[in-house]
Amino acid sequence: MESKVNYALVGAFVLGLGAVLIGAVLWLAVGTQEKTYDLYRVYFSESVAGLNVKAAVKYRGVAVGEVADIALDPDNPERVEVNLRIERGTPIRTDTRAVLTTQGLTGLASIELTGTSRAAKPLTRQGDEPYPVIATGPSLVKRLDDALNKLLGDAGRLTDRLDRLLGDDNQAAFRELVTNLAQLSAALARNGDGVLDSSRATLDEARRAAQEITALGARAKKSLDGVDRTVAAFGDTARSLGATGRSVERVVLDTRREVQQFSGSVGPEVAALLAESRRLVEVIQRVGGELEREPRMLLFGKPSERPGPGE
Repeated sequence: MESKVNYALVGAFVLGLGAVLIGAVLWLAVGTQEKTYDLYRVYFSESVAGLNVKAAVKYRGVAVGEVADIALDPDNPERVEVNLRIERGTPIRTDTRAVLTTQGLTGLASIELTGTSRAAKPLTRQGDEPYPVIATGPSLVKRLDDALNKLLGDAGRLTDRLDRLLGDDNQAAFRELVTNLAQLSAALARNGDGVLDSSRATLDEARRAAQEITALGARAKKSLDGVDRTVAAFGDTARSLGATGRSVERVVLDTRREVQQFSGSVGPEVAALLAESRRLVEVIQRVGGELEREPRMLLFGKPSERPGPGE
């Protein structure tokens, strides 16, 4: 018996499968449209080779958007203008930086967002810009290129300096220096014993000079001790003179009353003698006081007065 195909069943199966496929497509489309994106702009001053539209935009390694558009900046052709579609809610702040990253050996580039801190404010649109502008940071390729250029520049400068150092003039001076060193070494070899004897003699002289300086210091210390004792003795003498002056003054005062009783009969000579005696007593007292204050005056004389202000 020949099997009969139930075309009605086949048609129903096809219609059901088509409905399932259409539902899946609609579900995927609706799920994609549920995400909301914000547009941001980035200006790159370096090459964006390998970066394409739809390239991934990642925040700390997590995909949060894609590249929407790439074009030259009409106001500055040295910059590349890149627009980004980033999921709303991504923490884009004023300290966020956009850095180009290359994916392995494929050469394809993406954009990595880094450097966001909680203390920074959310990034907003500024001036005439249609979208908020994210600042850029140097990529690894850019940093390597800068380091290589600096290294090559330093190598070039080092080569120039070596060329100048090894020039004809410096080579002649270097040869002359080597010749002089050779002559000096030969002279030292010939006169080595004499140089050693001279060195020993010099050391002996220095040793004797040090001993003499030590002895001189000891003698100077003894002399200073003697001066101190002499000054102390002069101080005692000054105090004795002061006491003597005071004793003479008392004697004069005691005898003044008796002298006054007969001074009228003795005459002007006795009065003059008494006046001279008083002046002598005053001089003795003044000298005694000065010696008591400055005993060194007997050795070094009266010190000079210090000049006043403006003198």
